[in-house]
Amino acid sequence: MLKRHLELSNQSSGTIIKPIYIFTNVLAEFAFRAPSDFTALPENPYWYPKNGTAVYYGYGKCRWQWTTFADTAADTIDIVTFKNAEDGGVSSVLSNAGDVFYMARTWKEMTGKDIKLTAAGEVEGFSELAMTGRKAHPLDQWTKYIGPFCWLHQTEWD
Repeated sequence: MLKRHLELSNQSSGTIIKPIYIFTNVLAEFAFRAPSDFTALPENPYWYPKNGTAVYYGYGKCRWQWTTFADTAADTIDIVTFKNAEDGGVSSVLSNAGDVFYMARTWKEMTGKDIKLTAAGEVEGFSELAMTGRKAHPLDQWTKYIGPFCWLHQTEWD
């Protein structure tokens, strides 16, 4: 949609805008909330450190990718000030990646708290869960079903 808007704007103004698209992966501060953030964000049943639990599908060995706010900000400055930035393009930002066991170990190192990991079944079952949530809600209520799709995308990505 943005691309079409820019095409139409360019025709009328004569100015050529070449956007830079930046992909960030999952934002760590949302996905892996710190204890001080528990009241500000909705419950995430797949990674829920408030209860000290995490659920994973498949073998738990797929690599999950995430980006921090700080890395996103710093890398965005680098991307838009790069010598060829005016040409537009596509970039991505990645802070770290690891399987669910790595995430649980890192969480313990950072907070001193354990995460109990529970295998919940095959990835196909999780896909069905995500689609069921999508079918149950209209598009303007996407916050009620986007979580499973984000986690499913990470699971299938690797």
